[in-house]
Amino acid sequence: MKNIDTKTAPSFKRSFDIDCLLDYEVQERTDFLFQIHAHDGIGQHVVEESLQLSPNAEVRIHRALNSHHRVARVTAMPGSFTVRYQALVSVETVVHNEASNEIPVSELPDEILPFLLPTRYCESDLLARASWGLFGDVTPGSARIQAIADWIHTHVQYVAGTTQSTTTAADVFVSRAGVCRDFAHLGIAFCRALNIPARFVAGYAIFDTPDTDFHAVFEVYLDDGWVSVDATRMTRLHNMVRIASGRDAKDVAFATLFGPSSMTRMSPAIRARVGSDTTHSDTDMAASGVTAPSRARPNESAAATRSPSM
Repeated sequence: MKNIDTKTAPSFKRSFDIDCLLDYEVQERTDFLFQIHAHDGIGQHVVEESLQLSPNAEVRIHRALNSHHRVARVTAMPGSFTVRYQALVSVETVVHNEASNEIPVSELPDEILPFLLPTRYCESDLLARASWGLFGDVTPGSARIQAIADWIHTHVQYVAGTTQSTTTAADVFVSRAGVCRDFAHLGIAFCRALNIPARFVAGYAIFDTPDTDFHAVFEVYLDDGWVSVDATRMTRLHNMVRIASGRDAKDVAFATLFGPSSMTRMSPAIRARVGSDTTHSDTDMAASGVTAPSRARPNESAAATRSPSM
């Protein structure tokens, strides 16, 4: 398996300010699992951060098994409850090698094998015939990944409110509409059906329009590492800060609630710091929706997102 030559691969750094605000109305005691911390690793460094709760409550933070992203455990009592996460994050983006190749299943690292299997939201087994029919004759590797991203972007409409938390990749293939979470699930299912490992990634992103939301993309494992893909093309991938990654959205929901509570406000804001490296233009980086192999070793998974509407 090839390694990325970090001395010669084009790359640049940017810094981002994160300010994520979540408000809840808690009817009865509720246990929360929050996955909103920026990932510290995989091309990212958390320079500084803070987590504020109102009213104050005890927080237990642990790293998720296998993926190593952080999960905050909090118990809230009845009443209004606010969570605010702020951070300064430095991100280094490495330009994707367009000559990357797929890896035979027999040569994949053991840690990567779970990302070949069908999951609740990514039924690669049900979409196998369609996947091979659409992409089986495309040159394996980067060209095939680009073809998958292009097909999803062309044939699936981005329409908010057309899907829900139970919508799967097979549903989206039929309906041809969804949001970023659905685009990612369909891309993952196509790739896994073609024996290409793929995983779900969630994070904070700067969009071309001023809307504020979490964002979901997918990553594929090629011979130079994990490669990020955004079939929505709503943002350029160098404008995204990763939270966590997993097999599908259920692994990386930004909030999981155990109790009767409702969210009243969500504002996951992000902005690039003035003075960040801008030597690469937007068209240089990820205009086609595919970019940047991760420098992570196979056992350094990462990413995150939310279940409800991404």
